[in-house]
Amino acid sequence: MRHLIWIIFFLSFTAVAQKLPFNASTQYTEKGISFRGLCVLDAQNVWVSGSNGRVLRTTDAGKTWVNVSPQGFEKYDFRDIHAFDSQTAVMINAGSPTFILRTTDAGKTWQQIYQNTHEKAFLDDIAFEGDKGIVFGDPDSTGKFLTLLSEDAGKTWQTQYDFFPIPEGQEAGFAASGSILQYQNGAVWLATGGGAKSRLFYASQAGKGWEIQHTPIQAGKEAQGIFSLAIGAGKVWVAVGGDYTQSENPAKTAIYTLNAGKTWAISTLPPAGYRSGVAHLKGKTFVCVGTSGADYTKDAGKTWKPLNKLNANAIRFAKKADVGWVVGNDGLIYQLF
Repeated sequence: MRHLIWIIFFLSFTAVAQKLPFNASTQYTEKGISFRGLCVLDAQNVWVSGSNGRVLRTTDAGKTWVNVSPQGFEKYDFRDIHAFDSQTAVMINAGSPTFILRTTDAGKTWQQIYQNTHEKAFLDDIAFEGDKGIVFGDPDSTGKFLTLLSEDAGKTWQTQYDFFPIPEGQEAGFAASGSILQYQNGAVWLATGGGAKSRLFYASQAGKGWEIQHTPIQAGKEAQGIFSLAIGAGKVWVAVGGDYTQSENPAKTAIYTLNAGKTWAISTLPPAGYRSGVAHLKGKTFVCVGTSGADYTKDAGKTWKPLNKLNANAIRFAKKADVGWVVGNDGLIYQLF
């Protein structure tokens, strides 16, 4: 039955892809598993993490996927993973108790680096630039964002409550696709939601001199805000989200900026509904995914066109290669190329 499902997915994708600027093929499915963590090192090496403690990796562009799930963590949901190479990776789970796990032997064994058992502990996202890393979490009993910093490629972590600005009201992050936090060239971007406004924090030097922008994306309720942020070429950024309880509501689900976040505009032709992940391919081309399907833009986020109707959570493209991966519910992993 599993092979039959794979064939049906592949044929349906091939038919769709012939009419679109992407080819696609399903590489893996697993009933009852939800994948949200996704790290694409290059066109060959990809790591995936998700519910039931499931972690997979490939070193042959997805022809084969190896189960490298950590023992003893079967009931946890690993929402984000960052890999440094084919051997070393760090990942976080959502919910309490919350953990940071690290492997140096391609997932054969995992070391518990951090644990927080407080009932309000909740980690959303992890990002690295070189050996410097940031883990972002929701406000805990202190009323501040739970933030962890690393200087040694995730071997050790220090709690730093004053790294990000103070949250407003019910403001928090969404652990939907591991892409609300970006760390590039010493600069940090963070997108939030759940409050009266969905805000974006930007610092040209990590943790110093924050600029705060109130974005026009759908906001005002706990389920609304920015769920994913992609940094494109030059000063082009794209953010997607909406309301995860209204998967097919397209209103204010995508915004874009052409001046590095100084001003934001609503997409004139938005994605077909709530979107939890977005990634930059090249030039002005971005692709976003969500529970009601995927869309793409070739004009830096101004207008979007439908790609497919599959239920997906996260997307990443390989650097210097026109190939990417998408993960979602029921263990879905498919490749875009």
